[in-house]
Amino acid sequence: MRKIQRRLLFYGLAIIFLILTPFVLAYSFGYSFDSKTQSLIPTGGIFIKTNQTGIKVFLNDREEKETSFLGSGALLPTLATGVYNITIEKDGFRPWEEHISVKAGTVSEHRNIFLIPEKIPLTATSSFISHAISTALPSPDGTLIALISEQGGTLLIASLDTNIPIFQKTYGSLLPKNLQWLDGKTLAWASPQDPSQWKLLRVTSNGTSEINLSILGNTAKDRIIAVMLHPSSPGSVYTLTKKGNLYLHSFSNQAKTEKPIMQNIVSFEVAGQNIYFITDKGFLGSSDLSGNAVESIGRAGFFLNGNFSSFASPAGNPAFIDGLRGLFFYDTDERKISSLSGAAEKIVFDSLGEKGLVIEESAVSVVFLKKESEFPFREKLTKEKVFDRGKRIVDAAWYRDTYILVTTEDGLSGVELGSGATHPVQKLLDETGFISTDGKTITIVNPKGSHTIAIE
Repeated sequence: MRKIQRRLLFYGLAIIFLILTPFVLAYSFGYSFDSKTQSLIPTGGIFIKTNQTGIKVFLNDREEKETSFLGSGALLPTLATGVYNITIEKDGFRPWEEHISVKAGTVSEHRNIFLIPEKIPLTATSSFISHAISTALPSPDGTLIALISEQGGTLLIASLDTNIPIFQKTYGSLLPKNLQWLDGKTLAWASPQDPSQWKLLRVTSNGTSEINLSILGNTAKDRIIAVMLHPSSPGSVYTLTKKGNLYLHSFSNQAKTEKPIMQNIVSFEVAGQNIYFITDKGFLGSSDLSGNAVESIGRAGFFLNGNFSSFASPAGNPAFIDGLRGLFFYDTDERKISSLSGAAEKIVFDSLGEKGLVIEESAVSVVFLKKESEFPFREKLTKEKVFDRGKRIVDAAWYRDTYILVTTEDGLSGVELGSGATHPVQKLLDETGFISTDGKTITIVNPKGSHTIAIE
């Protein structure tokens, strides 16, 4: 190649570079060339991902993309800024529709879209109508259910899988009080005859065993108000009394003990390998599982009068609801106490303890307990209301950590954990009750019976 040719090639490439560079830079900053206006316009994109493959994506009622039988996600790039109507369709499923905003230089991600079958199969797994049930309490793992019939004065435990009674005992007018599951196989309740005693019923493959919880030398002046299993010793249980004494019992001696491991506390929770407790002075403290290595954490403003409830996240963080329904969360990593709600009924954590459902009387919110590294990049302790229909909340639960199930007196609804601006809600069934799920099917339990559904 001659010298003059090399120079011409160099200058030609340089000119092309100078011409294209502004367009490349503009594209990288979220701009594209509009042939109609002959100008650069700001653009963004939309990324969607569903629980189904082989979907059709419509943009403002025009089909934009169709994924393969292996594809469940679609990217719509270089969209002018504005609001778009996005519709997702698949045969046999309800269409999904939402208005999504596009901002310059940003891809709006919607990764938790659930397509719901047009017809949701409903299977009656058990019926309790013949027992005249007034209370139906499913176990945390959804395998058992505890039932109380006030008409017959009977406590019944049955399998939700087989509908076979495992335990049945008639108490007459002295029915068990404060019925609660300690885990998937252990039921606890307060004795109606003696307020100082509780009973434990442990369900094993060999049947059931009933254990009395009592305090040696106790009088009617004190009584057990809270019970919790030891996390690493299956044969031990904690009890808290009205006078603020925390006991550690062993099943080997019929769960009787005499000396408290802690005193002057109003509530406690076992999270990870620690006991977290609230003192009668309003301080949050911690100790090891034996009640030793006691440490004061801080004073968060607990309302001490009234009943407390406590919760432990899978990540080992405790949460408390005080006498005025104030919800407090303790972050063990940052050693910080945070107020999450002033009207909470319950908090339900996801499987990793990274998110929590804050259940109030007629609303459900999600609080993010960990900073999100993906869009929309929520900060830690961000709280978003996801459901508010003005109806009393019966129960709420996570489904696969990204989809939310809510029951009200009107039935079952599914709530999509959206991008922050919107959280689409779909009515699934008219059936209502307590919710349990194994990640594949959903069981709804009420005094009439239990029903299992599949939404995928």
